[in-house]
Amino acid sequence: QSFYWLELSAPFAPMAVECMPKMKTILLHLEHGDSAASAAGLAQTHKELLELGHAWPVEVAQDEARVVERLILQLPKFSCVQQQSIVAALRPLRERVSQKMAETT
Repeated sequence: QSFYWLELSAPFAPMAVECMPKMKTILLHLEHGDSAASAAGLAQTHKELLELGHAWPVEVAQDEARVVERLILQLPKFSCVQQQSIVAALRPLRERVSQKMAETT
């Protein structure tokens, strides 16, 4: 029965390893105003961020805090609804928002 769990979890392990490079690529596109800045581009980027959020590892990555700060600067490019879903999907961003809320209350 433990082998069954390994079979189910094994395909997801490579995705967790690839999260940081994918996030950095998305951030570069957002920061440099590439096609990600158009409405269709933002919709696609939003979808990619949600997918990354579902694959994001539980353990903290080495430069995760820096990536989160970069992403926070890009959030205003998205609609309020998209911003909320991005925050909900990405663990490190969700933790940062919770931390900020705790500091202000």
